[in-house]
Amino acid sequence: MPATFRYAPIFPASTATTHLDVAEHISFRDVQFTGQVDQTLIVVTTDVPCHLFVRLTLEKPRIHSRSIERRGVALMSELRFCFVSFEDNEQAEPGDTLTHTWVKPNWGYCITKFCYFWGYVSDVVSPSTSPIFEYHNDFVQTTFNLTVSSGLHGSVTNPGIGVFTYDQYEVVPLLAAGDPYYQFDAWTGDTEDISDPGSYSTFIVMSADYAIQANFKFAKFSDVWCGCIGKGLGQHVPIFVQNS
Repeated sequence: MPATFRYAPIFPASTATTHLDVAEHISFRDVQFTGQVDQTLIVVTTDVPCHLFVRLTLEKPRIHSRSIERRGVALMSELRFCFVSFEDNEQAEPGDTLTHTWVKPNWGYCITKFCYFWGYVSDVVSPSTSPIFEYHNDFVQTTFNLTVSSGLHGSVTNPGIGVFTYDQYEVVPLLAAGDPYYQFDAWTGDTEDISDPGSYSTFIVMSADYAIQANFKFAKFSDVWCGCIGKGLGQHVPIFVQNS
C-alpha cells in the first residue's frame, strides 16, 4: 500500500544543526523493534513532541566518501550512507507526539530491513535524524492453536470440540467416536501432520496452527440369527461393527 503523509515529505538535505533553533532538534531516546510472525512493530520515543517518518529499505545502505575542508584545510574523506529503493512511512499517531508507532505488515519472519527516522517539529522539518538500524525479524512462534470440530453423527472425545493451545512439536492424541449405527470416516482439514487421517485413534504433531474435523458415515452391519428359547422362533439382531 502506498505511504500516506500528513505533510508533503521535505527531506532534510543535511544533518548539520547550526541553522535551526535548538527547539526543532529531536533526540531519539529509545527505539524498539518487535518481530511477529507476519509483521514488525516499531516503537520510538523522543525528548520533544514531533511527527516522525521511518525510512525503510531491503537493501543494505551504500557507503561512499567525499572530501571535506575545514577552515581552508583539506581533511580526510567523510563517509556518507545512501538509501536506495526506500519507502517513507508515517507514524500511526496524529500530530506531534512523544511516542511514535508503526506496524509494518511486509516485514515478517526472516526478513531483514534497514531504516532510520526523521520528522517534523511544529510543522517544521527537523535537521535531526536517527542512526541507521538493521533489524532481522527472527520471531519464532512457540505455541500453536488446534481448532477441532465434528461432522454429523459423531463426536471428538479427545481433545474435544473447540480451540486448544499446545507447545510447538507437542504430540496431541486424537480420538473420535461415531453415534449408534455410524462409524468414523476420516479427519479432514489441515491433516498434513496427522499420523493417520483415516484412523479414529491417531495423533497430530503441533508445528503450526491447524483446523481439523472428524467425519462420520453410516456403519456396516452383520446379521446374527438368534433362537428364542421355548418358542422355536428367531429374530435378526443388528450388530454394530466399527471399521477403522
